[in-house]
Amino acid sequence: MKAFEDYFSFDALLGDLVRWRVAGKKGVGSVLPPRKSWMREGYATRKKVSPKAVRHRAIVRRVNYERTRGTMDRDEWGRKLAALVANVQRVVMDGCVKFEPPRIIQVLKGRKEGVMEYRNVASFERLEDRLILSRATAYVRDVLEDVLHSNCYSFRVSREVSHKKAIADLQSWRKRFAAEEMWVAECDIKKFFDNISHDSIKRAWRMIDVGKFDPRVERILDAYLDVYSSSEGVNRGIPQGGSFSTVLANLVLHEADCAVFNNADDKLFYARYCDDVIIVSSDKEDCARAMQVYAQVLRAIDLEMHPIMSFEYLPGDDVSTKYYSIKSKGPFAWRNADVNEEDVAPWISFLGCHIKFNGDTRIRKESIEKHRRSLGQETAKAIRSIKRGELSGVSIANRRAWFARFRNRLIAKGVGYVTQKVSDCDMCWAGAFPHVTICKETEMQMRMLDRVREGLLSKVWRMVSEGFPKAYRETRHKFKGRPYSYYAFLHKAVRPSNMAFLRQTARTLPYSEL
Repeated sequence: MKAFEDYFSFDALLGDLVRWRVAGKKGVGSVLPPRKSWMREGYATRKKVSPKAVRHRAIVRRVNYERTRGTMDRDEWGRKLAALVANVQRVVMDGCVKFEPPRIIQVLKGRKEGVMEYRNVASFERLEDRLILSRATAYVRDVLEDVLHSNCYSFRVSREVSHKKAIADLQSWRKRFAAEEMWVAECDIKKFFDNISHDSIKRAWRMIDVGKFDPRVERILDAYLDVYSSSEGVNRGIPQGGSFSTVLANLVLHEADCAVFNNADDKLFYARYCDDVIIVSSDKEDCARAMQVYAQVLRAIDLEMHPIMSFEYLPGDDVSTKYYSIKSKGPFAWRNADVNEEDVAPWISFLGCHIKFNGDTRIRKESIEKHRRSLGQETAKAIRSIKRGELSGVSIANRRAWFARFRNRLIAKGVGYVTQKVSDCDMCWAGAFPHVTICKETEMQMRMLDRVREGLLSKVWRMVSEGFPKAYRETRHKFKGRPYSYYAFLHKAVRPSNMAFLRQTARTLPYSEL
């Protein structure tokens, strides 16, 4: 493992800044070279590389070029970058870290009994704070990698270990024991990030081998805990949304993982992603015992699990309100439910998906609705731009180009960048659900999303094309289909591997001609 100082080297800090710049994060442009001065590689080198990687390399090459020549201080961005790196290194190595209180943003969580619920997400505004936390997260995550069990899927070093692998492992495990009746327990902690005790965090920190953590990172931890508390005078809560909070969640709940893992056998499946836990077993008593062990550890570290509640899953009712609203439940039988039969359900909820006992996997209704809102918000921004008159006096060709960019944003948000030279759908919404199976429910979900997106595009096109000649304004809005649709993603449509022809085409096609 690298030394602590290596995580705060110039190259490491630059890597984070460039990654944020490529991702479009605000506040980093002033310390990096402007776009027109980036040093891109030749076409032969970048033809099989994703555009994000090309931009990342171009910025790094420019910065390293100026550093090698010793001319970085001649530009304002170079002086700011050097000062930023020196300041971060100084405060970290001297152990005098102090964070500014984060800005708390309310993010819509969902609707419960007709009332909108919001989640408080912390945003650290100062660039120095964001860099320190990012680098400290990388260091602590690497230290914990050799400590955490394989049943922890959240925020691991390998990108292969993620919520996608958790769902894939659950599907594989169910297939292995397909002939047996399964019992399931779903566990969720009450407001985990708001209720977690600072004493529990420090206790878990001390439980890790003393020699594993550099003393300077503990000062970063203390400064991080000092900026947030869910209630005045009580040392509870950590900023939700911060990258450092994610590794602290693994640190605190590692004790619960160990307790369940030590009492489990090969027939018990246990998976935890942050504070969401699922336990599946072919033996009801083993499932109940594992759930009890997990709850006991939570009480020991001063955390409370949502109360376990019984339910009745109505046959033929796949949107049973009571069942899906219960946070913690079990053990319950994972199969089709008969009339008036309690604690039996064909679907289980885990990480944004519903998984049926026969292997069918669909996307949770709340995840679908959240994505619909995201598409609507992106469309609302475009409509506000039109109403402000940003397109007034703009030529027909430029209006059509503006709409083409908007259309591509909606497509990319849902199913990935269809005009890229390589397949790049990992960061899009659909890319988060690679193990969703083709069944009646998922086909309905994907067709609905295609209709929603087409309706939003049609609405914006009518506004953009107002005043166009009749040949341009009369549009049929024919559904394009593969590879741009959600339905095609469900059926694993093959995206084009090379769209250079479209980039070389001078004329931008209006939406009606696609």
